[in-house]
Amino acid sequence: MKAGKMEISTCVVGPVRTNCYMLTNQGTKECIIVDPGSNTELIEARIVKDNLKPVAILLTHGHFDHILAVKDIVSAYAIPVYANEEEQEVLLNDSFNLSLDFTGESFSVDASNYLQDGETFMLAGFNIEAIATPGHTKGGMCYYFKDEKVLVTGDTLFRGTVGRTDLPTSNMGQIIHSVCEKLKPVIDDAIVLPGHGESSTMGYERKSNPYLEA
Repeated sequence: MKAGKMEISTCVVGPVRTNCYMLTNQGTKECIIVDPGSNTELIEARIVKDNLKPVAILLTHGHFDHILAVKDIVSAYAIPVYANEEEQEVLLNDSFNLSLDFTGESFSVDASNYLQDGETFMLAGFNIEAIATPGHTKGGMCYYFKDEKVLVTGDTLFRGTVGRTDLPTSNMGQIIHSVCEKLKPVIDDAIVLPGHGESSTMGYERKSNPYLEA
């Protein structure tokens, strides 16, 4: 999939089929890796196959299925990791990130760059806005590539629904506020890249997602 100067490729990884995205600048081949949740070999094979140059990891939140390959990728490419400043406790706590419950092993990871709500920054030639979207976890973060019309939503917003709110630090009221208010400025034709399942657009979600009508 292409969006402006961005090429979007996906590796579906791990037992719960997490979408790990490679967001690549078509001109430079620099790429941002989003939520490397497992299957390091699969991710690295895609990087080699497409001749990509990883420059950073973006984390939408700290659950195990979005972070298990982070350390391997950082070790291989010496790149920084970005996350919401409110998510550090989830990343570091094996009860909050669910690694102990779901894998039987304790796992934690720390970001190198913690972001604030509304912070803008540049990676791989893309201008990115960090939008704090608590609800699925207390420090959920969406990433808006306004020029490319791409919104990375993690487990905050899926096609036709929203993320679970029956997990540690989750809150239904917060996730409704996040999708209805925090994502309100995102244009209708922006591509939505969720943490699981098919991509969508904000326009489609506003028309068909019952949680955006709440």
